[in-house]
Amino acid sequence: MGSIERRGSEVPAYRKVLKGTFDRIDMDEAIRSAREAVSEGKASEKDLCNVLLCSDDPGHHAEALELARKNIDQFWGRLWLFKMYFNGIAVERDVKAALNILYSDNPIIKSGNGAEL
Repeated sequence: MGSIERRGSEVPAYRKVLKGTFDRIDMDEAIRSAREAVSEGKASEKDLCNVLLCSDDPGHHAEALELARKNIDQFWGRLWLFKMYFNGIAVERDVKAALNILYSDNPIIKSGNGAEL
């Protein structure tokens, strides 16, 4: 059985990255298409951040870091920021800072009665 091919419905390169396709993908094109989709309201900054982190370019990682910092009040931003500090991506590895980022709004930690980081 064959698949139905729709004209004009090609999947943008950034969506292929997010889906983990096995196709060869030009990362510059994927990042360009993700930026365009964000500007058009078709994708979120979370999508752009994920695509940037799939690149091998430290400049793209730095951009992802800024997006995660900007969105720290959203769970995905906090989680990606934690991962970046924990793994040393675009920043020097700092496990204590990573844990602080992840748990800084935890009421047990804030009260001083719970675990200390």
